[in-house]
Amino acid sequence: QKLLPFHVMVQNERTFLIRNMSGKEIADGSEILSIDNNLSNKIISEFKLHFAGDGFCESCLDYRFGSSYHSFYRSYAWILGSRPSNNFAIRDRNTGKILEIDLAGISGSEFREREKKKYGNNLHTSSLEETLAKPVIITNIDRKNRFAYLKINRFFKDSFDEPANTFPDLYKEAFRQIKNSGIKTLIIDLRDNGGGIGGNAAHLIRYLSGNPFIPTREMSLRGNDEYYAKITSEKLDLDQYFGLKKSSDGRYLVTETKDLSELREFQPETDHQFRGRIYVLINGGTVSAAAAAAGMLRENTSAVFVGQETGGYAGMSNGIRQLTIRGDATDVSINFPLIHSDFNVHKSVKGRGVVPDHFVESSVSDVISGRDAILDFVLERIRKEKR
Repeated sequence: QKLLPFHVMVQNERTFLIRNMSGKEIADGSEILSIDNNLSNKIISEFKLHFAGDGFCESCLDYRFGSSYHSFYRSYAWILGSRPSNNFAIRDRNTGKILEIDLAGISGSEFREREKKKYGNNLHTSSLEETLAKPVIITNIDRKNRFAYLKINRFFKDSFDEPANTFPDLYKEAFRQIKNSGIKTLIIDLRDNGGGIGGNAAHLIRYLSGNPFIPTREMSLRGNDEYYAKITSEKLDLDQYFGLKKSSDGRYLVTETKDLSELREFQPETDHQFRGRIYVLINGGTVSAAAAAAGMLRENTSAVFVGQETGGYAGMSNGIRQLTIRGDATDVSINFPLIHSDFNVHKSVKGRGVVPDHFVESSVSDVISGRDAILDFVLERIRKEKR
């Protein structure tokens, strides 16, 4: 499949070109008015018929069309059909004039090669290896202004089978540095965190809350091994692995907590507990266990949230165990989530993403120039608090 030759940013029902790999002279930041005579807002509305944000989140979908999740450059051909070239009406950012131009699609490898040659890097990772090459946790400490920045890129380090002490050890070192530096304000950046292991998210809260907590109220399935044997020959081994127990309402509850530690009670960390001001940065790429982390932070701390609504639910998840079934005569697969997790947050907020206290998003100019508007907003608040 050929890709549209650019990255975009979707904002307020408008679509902007932010990286141009077409080979044509089109300024970054130019607005895409239409493609193949379809207005850009109509195209986005069509996209939203095919994708969903947790809790009916609209802003997180707009965000994802500019990310690797449901990227605009890939989704266009999937949803509206692939052509040798597409006709674009584009308002040039520099001149204000409307250009009508035909642009041919390019392969995925060509997309990345042109982008790296022109811009020096690739905005999106294309493999697990590239994802794992990024450091899992980045800790930066500003001793002069007495704040720390903790960026958590995912909630597993190398694999889901890594030792249980991997993340606790990483947190211990990070919060040891924070405490020894006399830090009074902590920024936790969960943006674009695709999730991982729920227990690893819970271990973070131990350093920020003085009270014991249980992250997940319950995990349940619609059936057991016998039930799913009717639709698949795959050996799921649900009964023994999860210690399934049938409830009075006919569901099957998970009772085995050896590998699902988020069902256990977590005690506060005493050695390096942080008791200062907390800011949490979130966006539409904060999903799965990262959204759970945001939900736990909201429930168990007085943190201030800045950015956009998380793309994942604050209070539930269906991602721990899944079953994929493919028909004998089709390339289409159906994915069934098997386990439903009910997080220990207030019932009124669990059905959507975590909503920020301060909604902040980058402008087109911010994105092109590399300015981080969300982080800058928080740093300005920290400066004012010092005065």
